[in-house]
Amino acid sequence: MVLRDLLKIGKYFFIPFVVYVLGWIFYFLGFFDSVFWFDDVMHVIGGLAAGCTYFFVLSYFEVRNYLKLNKFFRFLFVVSLVALTTIFYEFYQFFLALFTEISVQPSLEDTLFDLFLGMVGSFFALFVLEFKGYIESK
Repeated sequence: MVLRDLLKIGKYFFIPFVVYVLGWIFYFLGFFDSVFWFDDVMHVIGGLAAGCTYFFVLSYFEVRNYLKLNKFFRFLFVVSLVALTTIFYEFYQFFLALFTEISVQPSLEDTLFDLFLGMVGSFFALFVLEFKGYIESK
């Protein structure tokens, strides 16, 4: 039962993984250096992907009666998970710059703005998904 649930929710993490891999591809192709706003777009897309992922995982658990949340607490829970994810990602970038020659955090302001943009992506995802009223079916 648990293994089957893990395999079913694993599919929701595919899109954030693709966004992560595309970020590295674009980094090595020089997009972040040549297009000044590209980093901002990638952080919004990352927040959007993470917001959708957490929303669908929670809806999966709600449909199976493992969890019961009203719209407000679902929104709060998803936003909190996306915030935690963006914080971990910024720590990942910090340690990447600390231990390698790959520096992707030019300043504190850039880091804070990246966190903000990730949250904007999650708000947009939740607005669309809640407005549409999407909850996964069994």
